Amino acid sequence: SNFERGYMGEDLQKFSMQNYGFANSGVVENCDEAYKKMLKKMRDDNILVVTGSHFLVGKILSRFF
Repeated sequence: SNFERGYMGEDLQKFSMQNYGFANSGVVENCDEAYKKMLKKMRDDNILVVTGSHFLVGKILSRFF
């Protein structure tokens, strides 16, 4: 993985908990694993929003096209 321009997952989790109260968060470093994990938790009326680099979003979109 290339972390030169990004933050480590644990740092983002700590920041989000301290500044936004996201106490029920987790870190998954592999985007494929994270995507699968979220799909298992979702209900029919949920929406999954993927943000990040074009590379990350493209990787998730490639599962559909």
